[in-house]
Amino acid sequence: MQEKDYYFLRKLFFWVFASAFIIFTPILLYNSLGYKFDIETRKFLKTGAISIETNPEGASVYLNDKKLDKTTSCTLTQLLPKEYTVTLAKADFYPYQIPVAVKPAAVSDIDVVLIPIIKEMQKVKFNFNVYKFFISRHFFGKKIFAFTDKGIFIIDNDFKKSQRICSDNLTAEIANTIEKLIEANDRLMFWNKDTIWQTDISKISEKEAGLHIIYKAKESIKDAFPALKENYLIVHDGLNVVVLDLSNIPVSFPLLKLNDINSEIFYDSRTETLFVKEKVPQTNSSSLFKVDLLPSILERRENEKGF
Repeated sequence: MQEKDYYFLRKLFFWVFASAFIIFTPILLYNSLGYKFDIETRKFLKTGAISIETNPEGASVYLNDKKLDKTTSCTLTQLLPKEYTVTLAKADFYPYQIPVAVKPAAVSDIDVVLIPIIKEMQKVKFNFNVYKFFISRHFFGKKIFAFTDKGIFIIDNDFKKSQRICSDNLTAEIANTIEKLIEANDRLMFWNKDTIWQTDISKISEKEAGLHIIYKAKESIKDAFPALKENYLIVHDGLNVVVLDLSNIPVSFPLLKLNDINSEIFYDSRTETLFVKEKVPQTNSSSLFKVDLLPSILERRENEKGF
Protein backbone atom coordinates (compact mmCIF):
# COMPACT_ATOMS: atom_id res chain seq x y z
CA MET A 1 0.00 0.00 0.00
CA GLN A 2 1.39 3.39 -0.96
CA GLU A 3 1.77 6.07 1.65
CA LYS A 4 -0.83 8.34 0.02
CA ASP A 5 -3.37 5.51 0.03
CA TYR A 6 -2.65 4.93 3.72
CA TYR A 7 -3.28 8.58 4.54
CA PHE A 8 -6.46 8.55 2.45
CA LEU A 9 -7.83 5.57 4.37
CA ARG A 10 -6.93 7.19 7.68
CA LYS A 11 -8.83 10.34 6.70
CA LEU A 12 -11.75 8.28 5.43
CA PHE A 13 -12.06 6.27 8.65
CA PHE A 14 -11.64 9.43 10.71
CA TRP A 15 -14.49 11.21 8.95
CA VAL A 16 -16.68 8.10 8.98
CA PHE A 17 -16.26 7.69 12.72
CA ALA A 18 -16.55 11.42 13.31
CA SER A 19 -19.77 11.56 11.30
CA ALA A 20 -21.14 8.54 13.14
CA PHE A 21 -20.23 10.16 16.45
CA ILE A 22 -21.91 13.41 15.47
CA ILE A 23 -25.04 11.61 14.23
CA PHE A 24 -25.51 8.92 16.87
CA THR A 25 -24.33 10.73 20.01
CA PRO A 26 -27.42 13.00 20.15
CA ILE A 27 -29.65 10.00 19.43
CA LEU A 28 -28.09 8.00 22.27
CA LEU A 29 -28.23 11.04 24.52
CA TYR A 30 -31.92 11.65 23.73
CA ASN A 31 -32.70 7.98 24.31
CA SER A 32 -30.95 8.02 27.66
CA LEU A 33 -33.08 11.02 28.64
CA GLY A 34 -36.29 9.24 27.65
CA TYR A 35 -36.76 10.66 24.16
CA LYS A 36 -37.47 8.81 20.94
CA PHE A 37 -37.56 9.90 17.33
CA ASP A 38 -41.07 10.01 15.86
CA ILE A 39 -41.07 9.36 12.13
CA GLU A 40 -44.52 10.96 11.69
CA THR A 41 -43.61 14.30 13.25
CA ARG A 42 -39.85 14.00 12.52
CA LYS A 43 -39.12 15.15 16.04
CA PHE A 44 -37.68 13.70 19.21
CA LEU A 45 -40.54 13.26 21.67
CA LYS A 46 -40.53 12.48 25.37
CA THR A 47 -41.72 8.89 25.81
CA GLY A 48 -44.07 7.29 28.32
CA ALA A 49 -44.81 3.81 29.63
CA ILE A 50 -47.67 1.38 30.27
CA SER A 51 -47.71 -0.72 33.45
CA ILE A 52 -49.85 -3.86 33.14
CA GLU A 53 -51.16 -6.01 36.00
CA THR A 54 -53.60 -8.90 35.57
CA ASN A 55 -55.27 -11.40 37.83
CA PRO A 56 -54.29 -14.12 37.14
CA GLU A 57 -50.82 -13.27 35.86
CA GLY A 58 -49.16 -14.76 32.79
CA ALA A 59 -51.31 -13.16 30.09
CA SER A 60 -49.74 -12.49 26.69
CA VAL A 61 -49.50 -8.83 25.71
CA TYR A 62 -50.39 -7.42 22.29
CA LEU A 63 -49.67 -3.81 21.40
CA ASN A 64 -51.69 -2.61 18.40
CA ASP A 65 -52.33 -6.28 17.49
CA LYS A 66 -48.60 -7.10 17.58
CA LYS A 67 -47.62 -9.77 20.10
CA LEU A 68 -44.80 -8.73 22.41
CA ASP A 69 -42.24 -10.97 24.03
CA LYS A 70 -43.74 -10.19 27.43
CA THR A 71 -46.35 -11.62 29.80
CA THR A 72 -48.07 -9.93 32.70
CA SER A 73 -47.16 -8.44 35.04
CA CYS A 74 -44.90 -6.16 32.98
CA THR A 75 -44.11 -2.59 31.97
CA LEU A 76 -43.87 -1.36 28.38
CA THR A 77 -41.36 1.48 28.12
CA GLN A 78 -40.05 3.88 25.46
CA LEU A 79 -43.52 4.42 23.99
CA LEU A 80 -44.23 7.50 21.91
CA PRO A 81 -47.02 9.72 23.29
CA LYS A 82 -50.18 8.60 21.47
CA GLU A 83 -53.05 6.14 21.85
CA TYR A 84 -52.38 2.41 21.72
CA THR A 85 -54.62 -0.63 21.78
CA VAL A 86 -53.52 -3.16 24.39
CA THR A 87 -54.87 -6.70 24.21
CA LEU A 88 -54.32 -9.26 26.98
CA ALA A 89 -54.83 -12.94 26.19
CA LYS A 90 -54.59 -16.05 28.35
CA ALA A 91 -55.79 -19.60 27.74
CA ASP A 92 -59.23 -20.38 29.24
CA PHE A 93 -59.94 -16.67 29.78
CA TYR A 94 -61.74 -14.13 27.64
CA PRO A 95 -59.34 -11.68 25.91
CA TYR A 96 -59.32 -8.18 27.32
CA GLN A 97 -58.80 -5.19 25.02
CA ILE A 98 -58.48 -1.58 26.06
CA PRO A 99 -57.34 1.70 24.44
CA VAL A 100 -54.56 3.40 26.40
CA ALA A 101 -53.38 6.97 25.95
CA VAL A 102 -49.65 7.30 26.65
CA LYS A 103 -48.51 10.71 27.85
CA PRO A 104 -44.96 12.09 27.92
CA ALA A 105 -42.97 11.24 31.06
CA ALA A 106 -45.95 9.41 32.57
CA VAL A 107 -46.95 5.82 33.30
CA SER A 108 -50.41 4.63 32.26
CA ASP A 109 -51.70 1.83 34.51
CA ILE A 110 -53.75 -1.20 33.48
CA ASP A 111 -55.00 -3.41 36.32
CA VAL A 112 -57.66 -5.92 35.27
CA VAL A 113 -59.25 -9.16 36.40
CA LEU A 114 -59.54 -11.62 33.51
CA ILE A 115 -62.89 -13.39 33.21
CA PRO A 116 -62.70 -17.19 32.83
CA ILE A 117 -64.46 -18.80 29.90
CA ILE A 118 -67.51 -20.69 31.15
CA LYS A 119 -67.35 -24.12 29.54
CA GLU A 120 -70.56 -25.40 31.05
CA MET A 121 -73.18 -24.18 33.51
CA GLN A 122 -74.07 -26.16 36.60
CA LYS A 123 -77.73 -27.09 36.66
CA VAL A 124 -79.71 -27.42 39.87
CA LYS A 125 -80.35 -31.12 40.50
CA PHE A 126 -83.90 -30.81 41.76
CA ASN A 127 -86.90 -31.74 39.68
CA PHE A 128 -88.97 -28.58 39.40
CA ASN A 129 -89.71 -25.90 36.84
CA VAL A 130 -88.30 -22.56 38.00
CA TYR A 131 -90.48 -19.57 37.13
CA LYS A 132 -88.43 -16.88 38.86
CA PHE A 133 -85.77 -16.60 41.56
CA PHE A 134 -84.32 -14.00 43.93
CA ILE A 135 -81.10 -13.85 45.93
CA SER A 136 -81.51 -12.55 49.48
CA ARG A 137 -78.34 -11.25 51.13
CA HIS A 138 -78.01 -11.19 54.89
CA PHE A 139 -75.40 -11.26 57.66
CA PHE A 140 -74.70 -14.98 57.37
CA GLY A 141 -74.46 -15.09 53.58
CA LYS A 142 -76.94 -15.48 50.74
CA LYS A 143 -80.11 -17.45 50.14
CA ILE A 144 -81.73 -18.35 46.83
CA PHE A 145 -85.53 -18.25 46.78
CA ALA A 146 -87.09 -19.96 43.76
CA PHE A 147 -90.71 -19.77 42.62
CA THR A 148 -91.51 -23.07 40.90
CA ASP A 149 -94.35 -25.24 39.67
CA LYS A 150 -94.11 -27.16 42.97
CA GLY A 151 -94.14 -24.17 45.30
CA ILE A 152 -91.57 -21.82 46.78
CA PHE A 153 -88.14 -23.27 47.59
CA ILE A 154 -85.04 -22.06 49.38
CA ILE A 155 -81.83 -23.37 47.76
CA ASP A 156 -78.25 -23.18 49.06
CA ASN A 157 -75.55 -21.56 46.94
CA ASP A 158 -73.84 -24.81 45.90
CA PHE A 159 -77.14 -26.35 44.72
CA LYS A 160 -76.77 -29.32 47.07
CA LYS A 161 -79.78 -28.71 49.30
CA SER A 162 -83.27 -27.35 48.83
CA GLN A 163 -86.18 -26.88 51.21
CA ARG A 164 -89.75 -26.17 50.21
CA ILE A 165 -91.18 -23.22 52.12
CA CYS A 166 -94.73 -23.62 50.91
CA SER A 167 -96.47 -25.70 48.27
CA ASP A 168 -98.72 -22.92 46.99
CA ASN A 169 -98.19 -22.44 43.27
CA LEU A 170 -98.45 -18.84 42.06
CA THR A 171 -98.40 -19.93 38.39
CA ALA A 172 -95.69 -18.80 35.99
CA GLU A 173 -97.70 -15.78 34.86
CA ILE A 174 -98.00 -14.34 38.38
CA ALA A 175 -94.50 -15.37 39.50
CA ASN A 176 -92.93 -13.50 36.60
CA THR A 177 -94.62 -10.26 37.71
CA ILE A 178 -92.97 -10.32 41.17
CA GLU A 179 -90.64 -7.34 41.46
CA LYS A 180 -88.99 -7.69 44.86
CA LEU A 181 -88.56 -10.08 47.79
CA ILE A 182 -87.52 -9.34 51.38
CA GLU A 183 -87.06 -11.19 54.68
CA ALA A 184 -88.21 -9.65 57.95
CA ASN A 185 -88.76 -11.24 61.37
CA ASP A 186 -89.00 -14.79 60.02
CA ARG A 187 -91.37 -13.64 57.30
CA LEU A 188 -90.82 -13.85 53.57
CA MET A 189 -92.65 -11.06 51.74
CA PHE A 190 -92.78 -10.36 48.02
CA TRP A 191 -94.93 -8.31 45.69
CA ASN A 192 -95.87 -7.18 42.24
CA LYS A 193 -97.69 -3.97 41.36
CA ASP A 194 -101.01 -5.29 42.65
CA THR A 195 -100.41 -7.61 45.62
CA ILE A 196 -98.12 -8.27 48.58
CA TRP A 197 -97.81 -11.88 49.77
CA GLN A 198 -96.33 -13.26 52.97
CA THR A 199 -95.27 -16.68 54.21
CA ASP A 200 -93.73 -17.82 57.49
CA ILE A 201 -90.13 -19.11 57.30
CA SER A 202 -89.48 -19.48 61.03
CA LYS A 203 -89.96 -23.26 61.03
CA ILE A 204 -89.29 -24.35 57.46
CA SER A 205 -87.26 -27.34 58.67
CA GLU A 206 -90.31 -28.66 60.55
CA LYS A 207 -93.30 -27.86 58.37
CA GLU A 208 -94.39 -25.94 55.31
CA ALA A 209 -96.19 -22.64 55.75
CA GLY A 210 -99.11 -21.24 53.83
CA LEU A 211 -99.03 -18.28 51.49
CA HIS A 212 -101.18 -15.28 52.45
CA ILE A 213 -102.12 -12.04 50.75
CA ILE A 214 -101.46 -9.19 53.19
CA TYR A 215 -102.12 -6.19 50.93
CA LYS A 216 -103.99 -5.35 47.73
CA ALA A 217 -102.95 -2.17 45.95
CA LYS A 218 -105.32 0.75 45.61
CA GLU A 219 -103.22 2.16 42.76
CA SER A 220 -99.84 0.54 41.98
CA ILE A 221 -97.17 -0.68 44.42
CA LYS A 222 -93.86 1.08 43.75
CA ASP A 223 -91.87 -0.18 46.75
CA ALA A 224 -92.13 -1.58 50.26
CA PHE A 225 -89.75 -2.04 53.17
CA PRO A 226 -89.90 -3.21 56.80
CA ALA A 227 -89.63 -0.55 59.50
CA LEU A 228 -89.44 -0.12 63.27
CA LYS A 229 -87.55 -3.34 64.02
CA GLU A 230 -89.37 -5.04 61.15
CA ASN A 231 -92.71 -4.96 62.95
CA TYR A 232 -94.31 -2.80 60.26
CA LEU A 233 -94.23 -2.69 56.48
CA ILE A 234 -94.17 0.69 54.74
CA VAL A 235 -95.86 0.46 51.33
CA HIS A 236 -95.55 3.07 48.59
CA ASP A 237 -98.81 2.61 46.69
CA GLY A 238 -99.24 5.23 43.98
CA LEU A 239 -99.91 8.52 45.78
CA ASN A 240 -100.35 6.74 49.12
CA VAL A 241 -97.82 5.70 51.75
CA VAL A 242 -99.47 3.01 53.85
CA VAL A 243 -98.33 1.24 57.03
CA LEU A 244 -99.11 -2.46 57.60
CA ASP A 245 -98.96 -3.81 61.14
CA LEU A 246 -97.26 -7.17 60.54
CA SER A 247 -98.18 -8.47 63.97
CA ASN A 248 -101.87 -7.67 63.43
CA ILE A 249 -102.63 -8.37 59.79
CA PRO A 250 -104.76 -7.05 58.09
CA VAL A 251 -104.52 -3.87 60.22
CA SER A 252 -103.24 -0.97 58.09
CA PHE A 253 -103.45 2.81 58.15
CA PRO A 254 -102.41 5.72 55.92
CA LEU A 255 -99.18 7.52 56.71
CA LEU A 256 -98.84 10.08 53.90
CA LYS A 257 -100.76 11.36 50.89
CA LEU A 258 -98.32 12.39 48.17
CA ASN A 259 -98.79 15.16 45.61
CA ASP A 260 -96.93 13.65 42.68
CA ILE A 261 -96.99 10.17 41.15
CA ASN A 262 -93.23 10.54 40.58
CA SER A 263 -92.50 11.07 44.29
CA GLU A 264 -89.87 8.79 45.81
CA ILE A 265 -89.42 7.52 49.36
CA PHE A 266 -86.44 6.09 51.22
CA TYR A 267 -86.36 4.57 54.70
CA ASP A 268 -83.32 4.87 56.98
CA SER A 269 -83.50 2.00 59.47
CA ARG A 270 -80.77 3.47 61.69
CA THR A 271 -82.69 6.62 62.52
CA GLU A 272 -86.22 5.29 61.83
CA THR A 273 -86.67 8.18 59.40
CA LEU A 274 -88.61 8.27 56.15
CA PHE A 275 -87.17 10.57 53.47
CA VAL A 276 -89.47 11.77 50.69
CA LYS A 277 -88.71 13.49 47.40
CA GLU A 278 -91.97 15.31 46.86
CA LYS A 279 -93.40 18.09 44.75
CA VAL A 280 -93.75 21.35 46.67
CA PRO A 281 -97.43 22.43 46.71
CA GLN A 282 -98.36 25.24 44.29
CA THR A 283 -94.96 25.06 42.55
CA ASN A 284 -93.33 23.10 39.74
CA SER A 285 -90.31 22.14 41.85
CA SER A 286 -89.57 19.21 44.14
CA SER A 287 -87.81 19.12 47.48
CA LEU A 288 -86.77 16.64 50.17
CA PHE A 289 -88.87 16.04 53.27
CA LYS A 290 -88.46 13.73 56.23
CA VAL A 291 -90.82 11.99 58.62
CA ASP A 292 -89.88 10.59 62.03
CA LEU A 293 -91.66 7.26 61.80
CA LEU A 294 -92.10 6.21 65.40
CA PRO A 295 -94.22 9.15 66.64
CA SER A 296 -96.03 9.34 63.28
CA ILE A 297 -97.01 5.67 63.30
CA LEU A 298 -98.06 5.73 66.95
CA GLU A 299 -100.24 8.77 66.28
CA ARG A 300 -101.86 7.20 63.19
CA ARG A 301 -102.38 3.94 65.03
CA GLU A 302 -104.31 5.74 67.73
CA ASN A 303 -106.46 7.60 65.22
CA GLU A 304 -107.07 4.85 62.65
CA LYS A 305 -108.61 1.44 62.90
CA GLY A 306 -107.63 0.34 59.39
CA PHE A 307 -109.06 0.77 55.96
